Amino acid sequence: GWINILILILTVLSGSLSSMKLKKERIKRKEIREFSELSR
Repeated sequence: GWINILILILTVLSGSLSSMKLKKERIKRKEIREFSELSR
């Protein structure tokens, strides 16, 4: 019952958090790449 629902919500939240972290890392890498190309 409730425990299964809680576990489901937690897994969804942790998954979305990790995907957000990945997106931020990608954006950071892109910015660094553009900056290095500009400074060249």
